Amino acid sequence: MGSHRDMTPTTEVIVCTYNGAAFIVDQLQSIVAQTTRVNKISIYDDRSSDDTVTRIHGFLDRLPSDERGLFTVHVNAGNLGYALNFMNAIAKATEDIVFLCDQDDTWEPRKVEVFLDLFREYAPDMVFSDGSITDEAGQEFRGVSVLASYGLHKRGIRRFRDRAFDLLLKQNYINGAAAAVRRVTAQEAFPLPCDMPHDYWLAIWCSLHAGIVATSQTLYRYRQHRRNVIGMGSTNPLYAWLGIWRQPSAPRERELRIWEAVTERIAGFASSAQLKAARRKLSWLQRVVPRSKTRLTRGIAILKSALDGSYRRYSSTDAALRDVVSLIR
Repeated sequence: MGSHRDMTPTTEVIVCTYNGAAFIVDQLQSIVAQTTRVNKISIYDDRSSDDTVTRIHGFLDRLPSDERGLFTVHVNAGNLGYALNFMNAIAKATEDIVFLCDQDDTWEPRKVEVFLDLFREYAPDMVFSDGSITDEAGQEFRGVSVLASYGLHKRGIRRFRDRAFDLLLKQNYINGAAAAVRRVTAQEAFPLPCDMPHDYWLAIWCSLHAGIVATSQTLYRYRQHRRNVIGMGSTNPLYAWLGIWRQPSAPRERELRIWEAVTERIAGFASSAQLKAARRKLSWLQRVVPRSKTRLTRGIAILKSALDGSYRRYSSTDAALRDVVSLIR
């Protein structure tokens, strides 16, 4: 007799909304239009103050009854914030595979089909894909994909399954909008270790269990607009430089808080090699991130880190610049 992973899994899309009236109907249409129909679509609105919920119900009223029956709409009693809204929704999920879905993106028609094929072929805990980047009107930015903008190109995507934890040690490459996860595994990951992105924690958790499979197919359209909670930012280098100059330390201090919490949380089940790697990253962050150290002490640590490859091994591309700017400001 085969395991439950050999059977055709049931599927649930979790859509978390907050003041997303401008784009939510486009997203819901793209889910309904999938080549492989999902079993359930659960919408959790985080007390929107615009007409998001009204537009959702208007869209549902226009659907045939069989498609309308896929949907349930929940409105939270109070505003939870995006990460806790997703985690609360995952806690209430009932189907085998849970697709995480943002309110302002759209899915390519074969996303569910391709993901289920990958779950069947490799039996991981998480699958994610590359995506195209679009502007507010939905026009695609040519020549760059979501993962390429993070520095993860096709060779790295192919090798992600074998190197997932080491790559996630460096930074989060996995947008929730790009991912699907086994419900049981996701629910076992509760609670969040700290105020970190839910997708980052779920990715770390899955990388330490049955693993993660990535595909270079661009299976969703990642819409960039001024109301994104988390977005790609401007491609203008001047914009990036100004952002670092204005606030060099906050992202690095948050990264330190995250890895303090994550390292403590994984101590009970990560392999010795993985735990050692996490502790090495944490030790390095404690040396280069401010936290009441003298400038001289930090300056020496930053210089050593640049020479010994720690920045390349443990952080995103702007980390060294942020540390230097915070040192001189």
